[in-house]
Amino acid sequence: VEADGKRFIIHELDAEDGTVTGSGTLEMVGQSIADWQIALEFDDYRLSEFEDFYARLYGHIDITGAELEAGKVIPEITGRLKVRGGEYFYAFGRGGGEFLGPTTSPSWLMNVEIEIPNAFWIRGDDIEAELQGSLSVKRTREGLVVLGTLRTLRGRFYVYHNSFRITKGEFRFTDVTSLKKAYIDLEAEARVLDEKIQLEASGLADNLRIAATSESGWTETQIFEALTLRRRAEDQGEGGVLSTAFLRSWASALANRFGNEFARELHLDQFGIEIEETGEGSSLAGTRLTVGKYIVSNIYLQYSQAFSLYGDRSKFTQRGLSYPERQLSVEYRLSDRFSIEGETGTVGGLGYFDVDLKVKFGY
Repeated sequence: VEADGKRFIIHELDAEDGTVTGSGTLEMVGQSIADWQIALEFDDYRLSEFEDFYARLYGHIDITGAELEAGKVIPEITGRLKVRGGEYFYAFGRGGGEFLGPTTSPSWLMNVEIEIPNAFWIRGDDIEAELQGSLSVKRTREGLVVLGTLRTLRGRFYVYHNSFRITKGEFRFTDVTSLKKAYIDLEAEARVLDEKIQLEASGLADNLRIAATSESGWTETQIFEALTLRRRAEDQGEGGVLSTAFLRSWASALANRFGNEFARELHLDQFGIEIEETGEGSSLAGTRLTVGKYIVSNIYLQYSQAFSLYGDRSKFTQRGLSYPERQLSVEYRLSDRFSIEGETGTVGGLGYFDVDLKVKFGY
């Protein structure tokens, strides 16, 4: 930084975590800044000043002076950023998630376009999902608002200790001033007591409405009992107050909570344990470990392994119903909508290989 009369000239600006380079000038009047002219370039810069959020940023930002009122100049931040990796921790229905509120005298303004191609995760007690999309973040006198749509690429939705695989989802931001006011559409499925149950969750983040159906037409009461106690109505009176299946699902949920911390320590994008009801005497028969990681920005590698390779192998199917004993999959993202997925593994002790071209559509 060089002082030149009433100006500070920034020749070079560097950051410690990742790279931020920049240059520009600050015009001074007395002890106040009268004008800003700064350009910044981000290259794998880790933004981690917030307790519940971090992101790795790429792109360009300009900071210029904006005259909010006569004699008062504040910085205005504009530009385009790309997020290549990050996490946001949020508990739905438990408060928080508020953005900056309205004020007559903001200390800064913003109008930044943010692109999220993949590898950005929202994590909490109820959800773990990878998001993709674009957002527009603006700060005016009316406060900080967010516009745009984020779609789910993969993830889990947790209901009564049951882990549901998200098959489709969107987070829609329509001029919202709080994450709680984002509109959410999610579809998820799980196999509980050997019954396929599908969930549809929709509504504002702080007031989600959840509807459940099953493949054989269980009533809402039957689905509720299966999810909460892990037992069918006809099984009442068997196995004590808490069924073995319930204890397994509770243990699985607890393991996944610790798994999120474990994944961060090992720099993994995904770490999960699932327990499916297979009818086997051993709980290991339907238990599997899944780990996943981006090896480059658009290639995702995922591996799943059953804890036990024994039991009734007719329970395993290659696609749609349950899982192979071992499974290695590679996803190559061509664009926001298109991806090529390759998968190999063993089903009933026999190897298989599959390649698909997939297309994702929103609601």
